[in-house]
Amino acid sequence: MKLYLIRHGESIANASSVIQPVGSELSEKGKEQARFLAKRFQGIPVDIILSSPLARTKQTAEAIQKEIGKEIVYSDLLAERKQPSELIGKPTEDSEAQRAFNLWREHAGDPAWHYSDEENFSEVRARARRFLEFLSQRNEEHILCVTHGVFLRTLVGLMGFGEQFTPQVFLVLRGFLRTKNTGITVCEQDAEGEWHMETWNDHAHLG
Repeated sequence: MKLYLIRHGESIANASSVIQPVGSELSEKGKEQARFLAKRFQGIPVDIILSSPLARTKQTAEAIQKEIGKEIVYSDLLAERKQPSELIGKPTEDSEAQRAFNLWREHAGDPAWHYSDEENFSEVRARARRFLEFLSQRNEEHILCVTHGVFLRTLVGLMGFGEQFTPQVFLVLRGFLRTKNTGITVCEQDAEGEWHMETWNDHAHLG
């Protein structure tokens, strides 16, 4: 199985550097990025498109579908990590947002810890594991997935590290393996079920 993991196009919240509302849509730049991305897949085999149902991923997936004509299946498993409700819409550099992030780092080793009503690392990792199980039940050989930055890094981390994928490893990946909007990461599963990364964050279509 070959998996094309794609981060959505730039959203209005991305452009404003605020913590994203669930309904944040693509900016005009993000719509253009999605069109460029779609053209990249004109000559690449894709059997099906799987997408997070959030507005920014849905719009990105629809742009690809318009170009290649493949079915879209929406899955909540691909959604972005839920942020604390009280931080939604706040600038990422807001003092309360920074305090929440610092507390999360301090409690990273506690799988039960929450700042408030957010989805913590253990919960996102468990969802990524369920997504891999979901993939194992599919028959397609070339699957394109439109998702989000944090979930994408979590999924790739789980593919590579398995049960050794800890919050501490995630923090390293979060800072080191950044993704551009509409960046393409390609992973392939061999006959033994092992995943191998072929490409990380390819965004050549953006020029």
